[in-house]
This record gives sequence, C-alpha cells and structure tokens, in this order.
Amino acid sequence: MAAVSPDGKDNLKAFPVGADPNAGLTVNFAQIGTNLNNVGTVMTTVGTGPDISLSAHYADTHATIQVLGYYYPQPKRHH
Repeated sequence: MAAVSPDGKDNLKAFPVGADPNAGLTVNFAQIGTNLNNVGTVMTTVGTGPDISLSAHYADTHATIQVLGYYYPQPKRHH
C-alpha cells in the first residue's frame, strides 16, 4: 500500500471492515516526497460486501493497494 498525492502529513491505515483501525496495515506519508510503502496482511471475509476500510485523520490522500495473493481456507481433514 502507498499514499499517492497527499496534501499533508499523516498515517494511512488499511483494516478489515468493522475492525479496529489498529488491526491492519499502516503507512506513514507526508506532502514532500517522504511517502513510504508498506507490506502486510489485511484479513477479509468473502461475500460480505466491501472488504477493506482506509483511514487517514489529518490529511487527504489517494491510495494504491496491490494484492499479491490470497489465503484459501484449507479443507477440513477427517481422521
């Protein structure tokens, strides 16, 4: 995830819909070329509508998120 064209300094958070904002991924950004990328996992639930919430409290920004894969539930094993 990366902040794009921010208008100030802040933290961009990505987290599962309905979860606490601290339960996900955070990227620090500023208006003058100090934007950072960050890699992490944000757990979502299939079929519930929107999956990921984004939050920034002090400055506006656009965001890019690249999905590199997904977790597929393992079938239950019978013993």
